[in-house]
Amino acid sequence: MRVPNLWFGDVQDEAASRWHVEVYVAPEVVEQRVAAALAAGGTVVDDSAAPGLTVIADQDGNRGVICADTSSAQEA
Repeated sequence: MRVPNLWFGDVQDEAASRWHVEVYVAPEVVEQRVAAALAAGGTVVDDSAAPGLTVIADQDGNRGVICADTSSAQEA
């Protein structure tokens, strides 16, 4: 079971959000969740670590991260 986690770190890029939400999903639904965020008007900010991490933003520039534990897929 995953519980809510609150993490604070240093901000290196002042233009970046000062906080963001990380949503953990099963690896098999990452594409669906990203598609739903885009359909709702969001944009992909960074998908260089996809499918494990995909940074998205809303119309106001607030960021969120869609995360999936892909370690078991990499071991196979």
